[in-house]
Order: sequence, then C-alpha cells, then structure tokens
Amino acid sequence: MATTFYPKEVVDEVFAAGGNFRTAAVLNPRLAKVRSADGGVVIEDGLWAFNSGVEHAGWVVLGIPVLDDAGNVVDRGAALIRLRKLNWSMTGTRSACAAAAEPASGSRMSSSRRSGSLSLAEPAGKTTRRRTWLVNRYIGSRMLHFLQSIWPCRANLALPGLGMAKAALDLFLQKSTKRAIAFTDYTSQADAAATHLLIGEASSKIDAAELILKRSLEELETTALSEKMSMQHRTRMWRDAGFASRLVWQAVDLLAGASEGSFARSSDRMNRIATRRTISC
Repeated sequence: MATTFYPKEVVDEVFAAGGNFRTAAVLNPRLAKVRSADGGVVIEDGLWAFNSGVEHAGWVVLGIPVLDDAGNVVDRGAALIRLRKLNWSMTGTRSACAAAAEPASGSRMSSSRRSGSLSLAEPAGKTTRRRTWLVNRYIGSRMLHFLQSIWPCRANLALPGLGMAKAALDLFLQKSTKRAIAFTDYTSQADAAATHLLIGEASSKIDAAELILKRSLEELETTALSEKMSMQHRTRMWRDAGFASRLVWQAVDLLAGASEGSFARSSDRMNRIATRRTISC
C-alpha cells in the first residue's frame, strides 16, 4: 500500500521485481539534508528513527523536505528507495510513550530502527509530495494494493491493539479462577458478581471494536474493486478506527485495574499488554 503514493511505473517496478516487495516507512525525519538534481533529488544525509520492520523490507519510504529552485522548503515529501541502496543501522531505544509510562508500568526496552543515507540520488518518479497523499488517486485496475493508503492505514494500525485486548481478556479469565479478592471472603475472583459485570463490559467493548474494524476492512475491499472512495467514506473509516482504539483502551484498562497486585510487576503479562496497548493505540 505504501507504493500508492507513486506513479504507475514506480508501482510496477516494485511488484515486477519479484521477491521482497515489503516496505518500511518513516515520514517524519529527525534530519534530512537534500538538494535538487537533474531528474530528482540527492539525499546527502539523514536520520529516520523508529523505522520498524526495515530489516524485513526490500524497500523503504523516507520522508524528505521538498525544495523550490532557491532551496527553500515548500512542502514535505517521501522517497521510495531500494533498501540495498541505503546504509541503515539498528539501535535499541525507548519510544516516547514507553519511557513516559515506565515508572508506573515497568516498560521494557523496545526496538527502534534508525535509517541513514549519504549521497543517494533518486529520480523524480520515486519521490512524491505530501499534498498528493490525501488525493483520491487510483492506478490501473484499482486493485486493493493500488488504493490510496492514508485513510485505511489508520484502521490497519488499530488491529494490533484489538489483538492485545483479546489476549488481555483471555488472560484475565484464566487467572480470575485462581485469584482471591483481597479483604473479602471470595477465594476465587471469578465467583464475584462484580467480576461478571466487569467481564461483560470489557468483552462488549472488544466485540464492538472488532465489528467496527471488520466493517471498515470489508468496505475497503469492496470499494477497491468497484468504485472510488468518497470523502465521507474515508472520513468514517478514520473516525471508526479512532473509536475502536478508544474501546480497546477502555477494555484493557478495566481488565488491568482488576488484576490485583500482580499487575505491578514488570514481568506480569497483563502489565506488558497494558503497556504496549498505550503504544499501539
């Protein structure tokens, strides 16, 4: 889907090459020094952090500034580059979300990928400008991998959080039968009516989030094969993804809050799910 930003001949090159056409992307560089050149731009130096998945990719999309003839930044864009042309390094770092939550939740190190390039020339066809990313452009037969990707990308990013919420519910159900409720007569948390109500509320939020996301993905597939996606459709997809993420967040909060003192340990599975939920959502 990352190739949908680019002209058809670029898309064809990516898929016609065979083998690994996976892409990784960082659209907001920490540093990107570029200059105009005949037929494109030269990326002289740059730093793109959190390029997750780059070690499995064959292509990488890197955000770059767009310059006018005088060298002034007039827009933001992205260059599509074969990974073998790029010098990149992997570093262990803490994401901003994880670092902020660490004192309370015991977050552990997460992997981040830094990509840097030097004297890398890319033709104009493999660069695109930000203002074109929101345009309803379709190429060729309008198959799913040619569909403009900014809008469905949000729904795709909500799916890991949904998986985490399901894992949190399964874990809570498993442990509630073996966990007593402190300062009460309940030797099993699963016997308490309050636990039944909590499970019902959390599971309903998870089911609702899944239904919302399934509808978005089904509409995406249908639209990709039959018609252009309207602004109303795209806006609803963005709204639904945000609301589904909120439901996931609330469900995990309910389950984590009822997990008793074991949740305080950084090694606790519910702790790890709740921490990573804050990043995925």
